[in-house]
Amino acid sequence: MQIRTGQALQTVCAALLLLDICEAGYSCPNYGDIRQPSVAPNMFNISSFGGTWYMVATTEPTMPHFCTCIHNEVQIHESEGWYDYTSHATCDGKFPISVPVKGELSKDPSSPGLLRENFGLFNHTMTSLDPNMIFEAQYNERGEMVLAMTYACLGRLLPVPPIGEPKFSFNVLSRRRNWTNSELRDLVANATKATQGLLDVANVRFADQQTYDSCASDIIV
Repeated sequence: MQIRTGQALQTVCAALLLLDICEAGYSCPNYGDIRQPSVAPNMFNISSFGGTWYMVATTEPTMPHFCTCIHNEVQIHESEGWYDYTSHATCDGKFPISVPVKGELSKDPSSPGLLRENFGLFNHTMTSLDPNMIFEAQYNERGEMVLAMTYACLGRLLPVPPIGEPKFSFNVLSRRRNWTNSELRDLVANATKATQGLLDVANVRFADQQTYDSCASDIIV
């Protein structure tokens, strides 16, 4: 896999660095209140979360709106209790960026989808890890995970004094990218209903097949 960076990466990294010094006194939904049966221990295996994921819907506040065609390359190190991934995107239609993330796998066997992560650089994470909850999953006829929904609690994005509202990141990750905008809207609506409105999905951005086709040459897996 080829990893390409550019000037835009510095801007993204600067925004991510702010997360490490933000206050943590914010309200985050309890995992048990949003977790769906599809991620119960008898169905969900974290090793199946590895591989390539296309981010077909997101509210990620640290990724600028002009950065699209996001796809994550995830590696699970189950025996060591951690995971990492690189999030690739194309900004302004021509500038590819890559952002590294690293985190801890769940230590609770009853909640294998309850992860914690933060920006990772030079094989290290920031000092604090944010909750990143895989609360919904879909599987194909072979039992392989083909869709995952995640919700991360990021806190406030500006340091002391605390400014602004706490931020959250809602994401729909898919093994395929040939979605229509209407299908993606239905996915988000169903997730909102299933979690009883506990998720902040305001200003969700969609990436349908047309979006990914527009920068297909930048996607290297």
